[in-house]
Amino acid sequence: MSLYRVLLAPWIATPRSSRWLVVIVLVLLLVGDVLARVFGHAAHPWVVSAMLLGVGNGLCWTVLIPNGLLLALDAQRLGLPGIGRDVVWSLPLYAVLTIGVPMLLQLPHGHVLGFGIVQVLVATIGALYMLLPAYLGLALCLLPVLNGPISRVVVLSGPTDPRFVPWGAGAALLLLLAVAWRWGQLLRGGDVPRRGMRAPNMINLRRSLSVSRSDPRTNASALRARPDWLFARPDLRCVGPQAPIATLRVVLGGIYLP
Repeated sequence: MSLYRVLLAPWIATPRSSRWLVVIVLVLLLVGDVLARVFGHAAHPWVVSAMLLGVGNGLCWTVLIPNGLLLALDAQRLGLPGIGRDVVWSLPLYAVLTIGVPMLLQLPHGHVLGFGIVQVLVATIGALYMLLPAYLGLALCLLPVLNGPISRVVVLSGPTDPRFVPWGAGAALLLLLAVAWRWGQLLRGGDVPRRGMRAPNMINLRRSLSVSRSDPRTNASALRARPDWLFARPDLRCVGPQAPIATLRVVLGGIYLP
């Protein structure tokens, strides 16, 4: 196992525009956190830091990390187990980098448990939304609407309340187990739905945001309407163990053909 490959796995699986979005937003949030610590006069400075870094963690575990699952599924179909292992190991590595390291930096300021729980809650909610089927993801988005009726029955403590740590830790653990279960289910489930309400949100959102949706080179109906002489005919003499890149492109087919 190569640490470099594990670190790179989610970035390779993520479209370039999304990578830049993650990098720019993370840099802005880190700068905002530093400025808030130096010049801020909030009653609870750690809550401001937790919220700012929570936005970054939410973005990272929603836009970046779940793409690794798509890479692992494709590697599974192509019989490339090494890539799948890299993706799986990237999960604890990025959990340490995005949650563990900020918690260590929070040690001198106290409230480490509350700070860490906020990060885990935001990260797992984002990841679970992307892994769930579209209809369950839609139901998850509607939960804030029920906040009013629920708050009359169950009062949830905020981060500054001492009672936040017990219920927050329990909720974070349940969400973490749900993410692990769903990730394993998708990897072991064989054919994952690629469209419709049963498909995971990460597939639907990636398709709707992709510019290739309107690209005539990838449009299925346009491809079927082409005459035979317009289809690419790759030279199969150039494939084999000596040319892994060309071989993978031939296996993937379509516009990936050399």
